[in-house]
This record gives sequence, structure tokens and C-alpha cells, in this order.
Amino acid sequence: MKYKAYLVDDQDGVYSGSIEELEMESVLEGNVIIKVHYSSLNYKDALAASGAKGVVSSYPFVPGIDVGGEIIESSSDNFKVGDQVIATGYKLGMSVFGGFGELVQIPEEWVVHLPSNLSLLNAMSLGTAGLTAGACVKKVLDNNTSFNKPFLVSGATGGVGSIAVNLLSHLGFEVHAVTGKPDIDLLNKMGVLKTIERNIFISEPVKALDKAIYSGGIDTVGGDILSKMLSMIDSHGSIACCGNVAGTKFTSSVFPFILRGVSLIGIDSAESDINLKKEIWNLFASDWSLNLDDYTKVVSLNSIEDEIKKILQGKHANAKTIQEWFRALRQRQNYLLAKENIVLVQAFVRCEQLKRKYNRRKKAVLIQAFVRGKLKSKKYNRRKKAVLIQAFVRCELQRKKYNRRINAVKIQAFIRCRLEENKYKYQRNVVRIQAYTRCKFARK
Repeated sequence: MKYKAYLVDDQDGVYSGSIEELEMESVLEGNVIIKVHYSSLNYKDALAASGAKGVVSSYPFVPGIDVGGEIIESSSDNFKVGDQVIATGYKLGMSVFGGFGELVQIPEEWVVHLPSNLSLLNAMSLGTAGLTAGACVKKVLDNNTSFNKPFLVSGATGGVGSIAVNLLSHLGFEVHAVTGKPDIDLLNKMGVLKTIERNIFISEPVKALDKAIYSGGIDTVGGDILSKMLSMIDSHGSIACCGNVAGTKFTSSVFPFILRGVSLIGIDSAESDINLKKEIWNLFASDWSLNLDDYTKVVSLNSIEDEIKKILQGKHANAKTIQEWFRALRQRQNYLLAKENIVLVQAFVRCEQLKRKYNRRKKAVLIQAFVRGKLKSKKYNRRKKAVLIQAFVRCELQRKKYNRRINAVKIQAFIRCRLEENKYKYQRNVVRIQAYTRCKFARK
């Protein structure tokens, strides 16, 4: 089966694309062949078309990570010929020929039935960017416990950011936007209540914990902007993170997480579970229905190369500007932090000196109090000992006096007894003598 596609090839390190006629292989077991009605152009597609390393496994290749179309051949029990379907992410447009062709053949596990209230054009107006924004919003709303404060969206004029702004506004939330392209009219039309220019948002150094003025946030850029956003989320709020244009690294203290219970949720829509994708597409077909006609441009396959060049030129220029701006900002922040650190160190030294001086005074007072206590204790013990000695002496004197009295009584009683005994003996002897004398007289 012949079909036309935008094929990118590598000619001695020079990557170029052209419309070529290709041959579609017979449908493999478990695969479906889709006639592509619409696709969407993402920055990843532009990178694949430019030969950026790490995006596509090999060339020649057909980019396009999104597909909306109709099944024309199927070896699957879940899909039949004529079904309208959507496919996004996984290996589509990376190692498997993608949506910038009239036909694609992909495994059935990557495919979702188009919801009844959603057209193929609307689905591809959302595309991977919409699916990513939807995953961000769903994760944040599912995880948050409070919605009393505004939601903050970074990169609000980008693909993911703009759909996230539209969606949050559609759901009735107050939305504030951080952007480097402050198109106030466009953002107001999307539903943004307050627009913050990027350079103003990051003009001050990131605090460990800032004022909690947002219920949650969606960050599509990463870097220092994510660091600042984390410090401004209210208790038990969440931030969904899905981009890195402002930097692949960010710095944060643990305070937002351990003092406010803030959650940082990573979003990878390309490799998301197919059931989550089904759920999000169904939401876009019902409660999350958005009108993106004013933000959607439809072009033919023959014009795709011009659109890719526009994206690459705009992105590269923006990336260079952003990188230069962040370098200047970091230098300024490093200067401010160094200055701030010197002040903090000096304050710390003064505090330490005051603390040591206070501790010395406190220690001196404690020693004096201890000495006084010891002296009082010794004085008390001496007094107590003197009283005890005096009491002992009194007791000893009384005991001796008592013993003397007892001894005197005993002596007197003994003398009386001896006198009585002697008197008795004397009287007995007199009686005996008298009796003897009478006996003598009588015998004679």
C-alpha cells in the first residue's frame, strides 16, 4: 500500500525533509493501520526533523508524535475498520514512523477510541500538549486539599501552559500566569486574571519559604522558576512539573515539603498509562471541553517544513535569550547571596559572642549561687551539730544525775537493810543469850 509522508533523511550530517512516497507493510499481529486525518506539530517533532541527538533512533524517518484518524486495517479484537482513534506518545514519531504521513502502523496498546463528543480536529488541536496539560491539572486537583487561592502557571503562552491556563479558567479557578512574552490581551482572553513578567517574578532571590499565596501550580519550564513557585504554594498544595526550558536543575529547601506538606508531581504524558490517557480524552470530550479555534492553525503536509523552521527559529532564539537572561540573573543572585551571606555570618558571629557572654554571666551567677548555698549549708550543719551536741550533753548530764540518784537510793536501801539485818541478828543473839542463861539457872 503506497502513501505519502514527510520523510527526514541524513545526508553527510545534513538533515533535510521532503514529501516522499513510501510503502506500508502488511498489518502485523496486534497492530492497526490508521489513515491520518490530523496530526499536531510539537517541538519534539521539530527536533526530530532537525536531526537533534537522542530524539530519533535512526534515519530516514517520519516525525509526528500525535495521530488522529481512522482505522483502515486491524488485526486487533479491540478495533475494527472505520473506528476513529487517537494515538499519542510512546515510540510513535521517535522509533516508529509518525503522524507526518498519510498512514501509520502502530500497536493497538497505543491507541484510544475517539470519544463521541470530540472531533479529530479538536483532539489534535490539543495533541500531546493538551494531554500533558490535562495530566498536570488532573494530578494537581486530585492531590490538593484546598482551592481557596489562585493557581500559578509558568510558560503560560507555550503549548502546555496555554492549554493549562484555558482549562483551569474553564473550571472556574483564578489563574495567574508567569511568562516571558507578556501578551496581556491574549492571556486575558485565555482567562488569566494576573500576568507576571518572568524577569519580575525572579528578580528577587528565591527564599526557602515565601508567602503562601497559591493553592497550586503547573510548571512547564523548570529551573529557578520552579524553585520560586515551590516556596509560594499554600499548605498541602501541589505543583505539577513537565518542562525544562528554563533549566534542567532547580534548588529548593525542604521547608515547603516538611512545613507545608507541598507535593511536587512529575508528569510524563508520553509514557503515561493508556487508561489515564483514555480518562483525560474523555474529560476533554465532556466537562473539560475547550474551544481552541482561535489558537489553532491548520496546514497541509506540503507546508509542514515551513512550520518546522518557524518553531526551530523561534525556539532557538528564545532559548538563547533565556539562557543569557538566566546567566545574568544567576550572577546577580550569586552577588546578592554572597552579600547576604556576609551579613548573615556577621550577625551569626555577633549572636555567638552575645550567647557566650550571656553563658559566662549565667555561669558566674550559678557559681555564686552555688557557693552561697554551700556556705548556708555548712553554717546550717554547724548550727545543727552544735544543737545536737548540746542536747547530747544535756541528756548525759540528766542521765548521770539520774544514775546518781538511783545509786543513792540503792545505797540508802542497802544501809537500811544492813542495819535491820544487824539489829535482827543482835536481837536474836540477845534472845539466845537470855534463853541460855535461863537454861543454865534451871539446870543448876
